[in-house]
Amino acid sequence: MKHRPSLAVSLAISLKSGAESRSFFAFVPLVLAVCLLAGTVSTIFIPSEFWSDTKWAVSTAVFSGLLAFNGMLMSLGWFAFSKIYEILANDRLGQMLTRNDLLGLHLAFIDVSHAVLICASVLSVAGLVAVLVDAPLLIDKIILVLCLGFTLYGMARAFSATKMMNDLIWEQAHLDCDRANLKLVDSNETQKGPAGRH
Repeated sequence: MKHRPSLAVSLAISLKSGAESRSFFAFVPLVLAVCLLAGTVSTIFIPSEFWSDTKWAVSTAVFSGLLAFNGMLMSLGWFAFSKIYEILANDRLGQMLTRNDLLGLHLAFIDVSHAVLICASVLSVAGLVAVLVDAPLLIDKIILVLCLGFTLYGMARAFSATKMMNDLIWEQAHLDCDRANLKLVDSNETQKGPAGRH
């Protein structure tokens, strides 16, 4: 049995495919960069009072809200992942993806998306802890930038996972429809028999 390629190999194949169509732009994580930039700009414009020791209630509420939101995103992602796994287990679709060396790329997409969603939740917890233990202000700001950036990126990955799920459902439905039509034609031909063709 052929072993599943490692995540590094699958990512390299994906980058190679992207480089063929987008050249060097395939190596630039544009969406992640935009999300981190948005997190940086948001952190810069947060009032300095937010970081004050007297405003712990506000900052802890913000990080708690981010943690709850990331948990909700993770549950949405897990639902999409479970549906994708279910569809990929379909005999015809799974065989088609395997023949075209696409199954590993689909599984790698799930691995990366799952890692991003986990990172966003972990950063939310880290931010909450950093505020409570009175960490240096620079650490608090860096964690907030990363937390906001990965939260936004997690939203993008969750949306992509839902889109992939819908696309796979579409492909599976059409494969099943084609198979049903073939069976119907075969049945008609069988019913006609040699005499029915004259």
